[in-house]
Amino acid sequence: MSAGLASTCAVRYWFRGAEVWVGVRNIAPATVNGWTLSWVMPTSQPVLAIWNAALVSQTGGIVIVRDLGWDAELVSPKTMCPPR
Repeated sequence: MSAGLASTCAVRYWFRGAEVWVGVRNIAPATVNGWTLSWVMPTSQPVLAIWNAALVSQTGGIVIVRDLGWDAELVSPKTMCPPR
């Protein structure tokens, strides 16, 4: 994860998959311009859809996403995609 950021996660499992909500929050005293987030999930669970982020890669269970440009700037404190 980019420096100065914290994340939260909410997972709702359902038949043959899961819905994962990940929140990104600027905890640094200054504005963050551009962010990247990674997490590990079971290798048998591919990312099928993603909103408000760009999927950079999914290798095995390691997933990496980044901002889309329009959501790159996180003014302190600001949350992007808060979990449900």
